[in-house]
Amino acid sequence: MKKRFTFLILLVVSIIMSTMVIYADTSTDYDESVYAKHKPILKIDESSFPNEMVRRAVLKRYDMNRDGYLSQYEMEDPTSFSVDAADIQETDGYKYGRQVYQDEKYRVIDFKGIEVFKNVSHIHFACALVNGERGYVKNFKYLSTLKIDSIGITFSDRNYNLNQLKGLKYISFVACENFNLKFDKKSKVESIRLLDSKGKVDVSNLKTLKTFSSYETIFKKIKFGKNAKLKKLSIDGSAYCINKKIRKLDISKMKNLRYLYLQSCTKLKEIKMSKKNNKKLKKIEIYGCGKFKKSSLDKTQISKKTKVRVLTW
Repeated sequence: MKKRFTFLILLVVSIIMSTMVIYADTSTDYDESVYAKHKPILKIDESSFPNEMVRRAVLKRYDMNRDGYLSQYEMEDPTSFSVDAADIQETDGYKYGRQVYQDEKYRVIDFKGIEVFKNVSHIHFACALVNGERGYVKNFKYLSTLKIDSIGITFSDRNYNLNQLKGLKYISFVACENFNLKFDKKSKVESIRLLDSKGKVDVSNLKTLKTFSSYETIFKKIKFGKNAKLKKLSIDGSAYCINKKIRKLDISKMKNLRYLYLQSCTKLKEIKMSKKNNKKLKKIEIYGCGKFKKSSLDKTQISKKTKVRVLTW
């Protein structure tokens, strides 16, 4: 009886110890995996991020525990990356009690080092406006190492080859100049938004384009093509922003176009349409486009369901 009792006690103790060992091992594995992911890997210094604007953005927005290093988690977690030199400029001006708008360093952004943020899909950069001069980006090529689908650019005066961003779908330019947006046939861009900018645009190869919207943007050149998926085409100007390059607009092959808005295209003479292909067109609005009148539109090519409004001044 004693032997059986002793055996039972030993069995229970053995089971308890085994459970504790298993739990301890599991707990250790878990702790090690978590630690490994948060372990400091990359020092945030000039060798990793040569550009001060980028380096300070990383320290401010992506170094979560403020230890001056990036861990695996901190490099994998971000899906968007933003460098706003103007914001840093303002901070410095306040910090040191003086304006720093004369400093040229705020005009140049160098993206070398950004390739460590492998899951970033949205990128935005804003150069500072120094003495009325816009900035630019060095080493733009490093963005091609990421799977960028959305890009926003502010206060830039250079042209960038956006075709190297293979997954790019959404483009936004604000207060930019000297760009030449020209796309190859493999481009997947769906939306282009231009605000207070000046440059050249050729979207004739874009089969995926769904919306093209511009406000107070002056085009040195603009070219559309078939653009069969385009739903909204808006070129909105003002008395201070007049487009003289748009003389003829062919929308006859834009089968999905719903809305056409034109303003301050003073040299516009003709809009080519197709009753067969423009069946989905719901509204045409044309304002302040020189001597262009409603009678200039070929009524035989306009559906009765399409609302047309033309005002000149």
